[in-house]
Amino acid sequence: MKITKQRLREIIKEELHNEARPATERPGYKDEPNTFEMSVDELGVLGKQGLRKIDDGLKDLSSAIARLMEQHDAGELVHIKTKVSQLYGLLDLLEEDFDINLGKFVARKARK
Repeated sequence: MKITKQRLREIIKEELHNEARPATERPGYKDEPNTFEMSVDELGVLGKQGLRKIDDGLKDLSSAIARLMEQHDAGELVHIKTKVSQLYGLLDLLEEDFDINLGKFVARKARK
């Protein structure tokens, strides 16, 4: 199915509109936390939880690829295993940047 440029613009506009509203008002997001009412500390914790979920997902993916390669001779997946390793490196950088920049933000807010 091919998406026209106009339909793509509409989809992006809908998504941006949905993201700007509290979770309770967004379709399909009723069970998610309302980030509009969270403190900086709560948002920091939520961010760390999100990073942990990504890490857990990468571990699951890495394990699945390793088993497929070992037990089912799926050599076609070698390049994906390499990309997963690269994602681990990017995730480490992202976690570090998040911690540093969140710390800078909290320090700046404390000075005001």
